[in-house]
Amino acid sequence: MQVFLFFSYFYIQFNSKLNNMKKITFLLFAFLFALQMKSQVLNQNANWPNVNWTITGSYNTDPLAFEGNPTTSANFAFDDDDAGQNHEDNIAAESPVIDLTSAFTANEKNIRISVEYGYRYLANDVLRLEYWDTTSSAWIVWGLNLTGQ
Repeated sequence: MQVFLFFSYFYIQFNSKLNNMKKITFLLFAFLFALQMKSQVLNQNANWPNVNWTITGSYNTDPLAFEGNPTTSANFAFDDDDAGQNHEDNIAAESPVIDLTSAFTANEKNIRISVEYGYRYLANDVLRLEYWDTTSSAWIVWGLNLTGQ
């Protein structure tokens, strides 16, 4: 009788701990799953060709140099070698305004931009992303200069 009572007690204790482990494991899994769930409020690509983009700067407009105009082509490409020598080319492709208010209101605080680019760095070149800050009415450099490939 003592052996049976001991076995019954051990079985109840073990079964209770096993149920608690299942509950803890389930809660842990549910918590980790909830951390991974992220919704995206805004997903906007360049939609090139897109006449709403603006090309600004001082640069050689020869089609051999300005190989891809994103307002008329699916690419943005400028070949500094074909632009010639003895002048400096400064060219920028500016997107239309992207209103981030809805994303910010939805508590989305991270912005990720992905871009494919080919770029050969030469001395004193700069290739970088900038954004317009309406509060300060100025272009703000976003991150480091992009590196050559």
